[in-house]
Amino acid sequence: MIWGVQRARIHHTATGVVIWGVQRARIHHTATGVVIWGVQRA
Repeated sequence: MIWGVQRARIHHTATGVVIWGVQRARIHHTATGVVIWGVQRA
């Protein structure tokens, strides 16, 4: 039981890290696009 809970917690944490990484990547990608768009406009 405890092992299963620990696995679930590790999996939950890992999933959270993946989601956080994806969100960061998307924000970074969008921010980069805004910078490029701003440079082109300038």
